[in-house]
Amino acid sequence: MIKAVLFDLDDTLIDWSQREEIDWDAFHRQRLRTVYDLVVAEGYPLPDFEVVADQYVQMTMVAWAEANQTLEAPHLGRVLAALFRQHGVPINGRDLTPWLRAYGSPVIPGVRVFPEVPDVLAMLRQHHLRLGIVTNAYQPMWMRDGELVALGLPPDLFALRASAADVGVLKPHPAIFQHALEGLGVRPDEAVFVGDNLAADVAGAQRAGMRAIQRVTPAAAPVPDVRPDAAVHSLAELLPLLDDWYPGWRNGATPRRQP
Repeated sequence: MIKAVLFDLDDTLIDWSQREEIDWDAFHRQRLRTVYDLVVAEGYPLPDFEVVADQYVQMTMVAWAEANQTLEAPHLGRVLAALFRQHGVPINGRDLTPWLRAYGSPVIPGVRVFPEVPDVLAMLRQHHLRLGIVTNAYQPMWMRDGELVALGLPPDLFALRASAADVGVLKPHPAIFQHALEGLGVRPDEAVFVGDNLAADVAGAQRAGMRAIQRVTPAAAPVPDVRPDAAVHSLAELLPLLDDWYPGWRNGATPRRQP
């Protein structure tokens, strides 16, 4: 019997397809500027901001390139620490939370929760399924929680929320799925995973022993030899799918299909 449903976050629960076009380089430089100003205010002399910003962009690109090879997750805090350490800022023992709060995690204009998501999550919870999020974000999960709140999706809907930055590995590494299952207190055969990315979400969840459902989006790319156990275009399709796979999951009473 199913006990839990785990979800990817971006392009699974949150729709990025209508986001406004923005200059990502300028966006991240603006976020970094607030951290830079904090460090300067502490009395540490730093090079010109544009020099530090160029270094930050390069270090972030290298961190992600290495992560995609090793599946060891990058972490925004570690990148910031390495960036300012090279300019003589002491890092050992430092609480990086103020820097991360200053960097922030604002919602990009046009990003929204898929419209069916609140009702689907409410139905799953009504029938006592445990819900979880597993995201490949390089921010700590508390930063992504701020986005969820801003989007009207309360984080406490989910019994488990796991960011790759916190766990230490990226999907499809099995450890991040195992972390989530252990956090929810369920076995792999008692959970299903829903995500848009065939390589990270579907293949990773299946290797961890779960059934995996792909949320098909216009940006979804085929991956050779990866086959989801099912595919949906809306999470509303998840409920009848669970009826087929796990008769009786709705508190022991699956609604009868209309003729």
